[in-house]
Amino acid sequence: MKNLLAPKAHQRALAGLMSITVVASGLGVVATTPAFATEVCASVQAPGNIAPEDMTLTIDNADVKNFRSGDTIHLTASGVAPRSAENPLVIKINKGANNWVRADQAQGSNLEISGTETESPNLIVPSDLFANGELDIHVVLPQDLPNGQNFLTVLGGGQGGERLSYSVPFFVDNTAADDGLCGTLTIQSPEIKSVTGYATDSRRAKAGEIRVSLVVEGMMAGATPTMSIGTQALTLPDDLVVDPAGVLKTTVTLPVGSALAGAHMLTVSDGTTTKELRLLTTGYAMISENAAQGSQATVRVVNLPDGTELTSVGVEGQNWLSAPVSAVGGIAEQTGVMVPADAPFREKVRATYSIAGRDYTVDTGERVNAPRDLIATELYDSQSMELGKGLYQSAINDKTGKLFVTRANRREDSSIYKIDAKTFTIEQTLDIQDRDSTGESVRGAFGVGLDNERGLVWVSNTLQDTVSVYRQSDLSLVKTWSEGSTAHPRDVVIDEKTGLAYVSMVSRATGAVHIYDLEADAPVAIDLGPDFAITMSLALNADKGLLYTTSRVNPNIAKIDIASANKQVTTKSMDSDLVESASGVALDPVNNKLYITAQGTGNTVVFDADTMDFITEIPTGASALNARYNPSDGRIYVAHRKAGTVVAIDTETDTVVARLDAGMNTNHISVGADGTVYAVNKASQADPEAKDRLFAFKLKEQRGDDMSSSGPLPMWATVLISITSILGIFGLIIGGLRNLAMQFGIRLPF
Repeated sequence: MKNLLAPKAHQRALAGLMSITVVASGLGVVATTPAFATEVCASVQAPGNIAPEDMTLTIDNADVKNFRSGDTIHLTASGVAPRSAENPLVIKINKGANNWVRADQAQGSNLEISGTETESPNLIVPSDLFANGELDIHVVLPQDLPNGQNFLTVLGGGQGGERLSYSVPFFVDNTAADDGLCGTLTIQSPEIKSVTGYATDSRRAKAGEIRVSLVVEGMMAGATPTMSIGTQALTLPDDLVVDPAGVLKTTVTLPVGSALAGAHMLTVSDGTTTKELRLLTTGYAMISENAAQGSQATVRVVNLPDGTELTSVGVEGQNWLSAPVSAVGGIAEQTGVMVPADAPFREKVRATYSIAGRDYTVDTGERVNAPRDLIATELYDSQSMELGKGLYQSAINDKTGKLFVTRANRREDSSIYKIDAKTFTIEQTLDIQDRDSTGESVRGAFGVGLDNERGLVWVSNTLQDTVSVYRQSDLSLVKTWSEGSTAHPRDVVIDEKTGLAYVSMVSRATGAVHIYDLEADAPVAIDLGPDFAITMSLALNADKGLLYTTSRVNPNIAKIDIASANKQVTTKSMDSDLVESASGVALDPVNNKLYITAQGTGNTVVFDADTMDFITEIPTGASALNARYNPSDGRIYVAHRKAGTVVAIDTETDTVVARLDAGMNTNHISVGADGTVYAVNKASQADPEAKDRLFAFKLKEQRGDDMSSSGPLPMWATVLISITSILGIFGLIIGGLRNLAMQFGIRLPF
């Protein structure tokens, strides 16, 4: 039975009072001044191109270099149609906002400007320079170009040749700092491949540490390298040597405070050859509470020189700081920052700091997320239990009432639990001892799917690139396919009519779903192509023979007709601004809708299951990871890794009707036939002292003829009681007035 619960009047009133309290509390200030308006930067938008399809126009090195005003640039083009001498091509900068200087062009290809003036917005390209359709010229940029992205446009009028307008962008940084001013390119030494800073402590690093990945060629093969930043020697792995080709590849950790925001030289030596690598670092920012709407958060920016001012935190047009904060000990931190309840959902949260009169803006790694406050928890029965660290997924056999839960901890520790779903007691634990072919890792159980018709548990051995099958009765191993059968297998769903298992493949190169048959020695691949890299969750409609999945990279949806001989695949691209890191897929077969959860954008997005056309977006919570449809109550349940919640969505209205606490790092949802929703979390990844937990939630049954306290009253009863209460209050008032009047000898007309 589907339960449609209308909010109670007193709940609405309480919510209104709470809203007034928050506004009046003074917990935070939203500045009305622009958040990130600092340097004067180029803001010219390129016009649309009008040109032959085969035409190209290129500025050499524009993708790897910032130019300066007055630089000479090399411009090449192909597919340029011949023109008459009377109607040559003209080159403009920023739609003519900047003038070319006639005298400067002597340092280039000596092109002329129009007229007799010393400078002009038009630089003329004589027709004889592209008579063969190729253009190869050098021009000297104007002296007054603004910092940021600029545009060069080649124009041709309609007379004497086809009309032409072709624009290409290039970056200008007149400071020569090459550190990202006005959105320009950050120019590292080419040997520096990546720079990663940490704003808060994590399992991998400490706040303020910086990891630099580098590849240095031309070193002495077999040499043991040394490395330093400034005068500080860096610690390298004991076994690190230059490879036989003379290439040093490594990732080095820079100690806290050794490379504060700015430019540095990283020195690498093999004892004979020494190289200096230009390294740029920034401040690294974070905001707590997932920047959830209405939350009170802490903001921290690390790796800053002392005295640096943190001037702004928020989204475009909003500054959530009430005053600047100065860095002390390399850190600028502010507690009690109020994220407005109406902060624009999905907008990236950025922090701006000022050094020596220049402003720098960095990402916090968070978007504005949906609120985290719990909703309608009183309408659910719930229980939980602690299990070992590394929980991943769960699946239930409704016939036997047994719940199977997997956990895996990389190399040494993995289990399958068989749990009585009613009593929440562990009936059997299989601690997996089987190791892979190298002997280094146990064959860990990650994804899980059940074949209840045949009494089998299917699990993905993600680290060994294979799949294993166990008996539900005693968790004895039935079969393991050879390693490498499926690259990084993730989810497993079973078509119990055929006994076939469908497994998603998480590969950065290409997307695929593999079909496993217990009687076959190798799976059959359904190729989804490179546009479907990192194939994630699976949703099966066995009645229609349809399988749905999504790609975390692009993002795309795939509908696979598994009943067809060729397993026909239909894909649909989603709006990348709307969906980032799509992960979960749930199917509502009643309303024929797909629900896609997205970790990056913190939302659940709804599509038509047949056409895959977009229907609506539902803000649900930070890092929406997994989802499952519950036919018992007609709701979609979504697990949020960072928010630590399970959210219920009413599929009739596509609105959030409940938000339940499931601990930190909620990872997976499964649903029983009786309507119980099971969730597992990875709380130990957020707090080493915490235990991972299994949760069970079940919506309390709502009966119109049940007036007990086990659930809310039906609407008619609520209205009747309200009217009766009001009449009773009036009766008391009238009676009191009558008695008072009689004491004074007054006779009232009622």
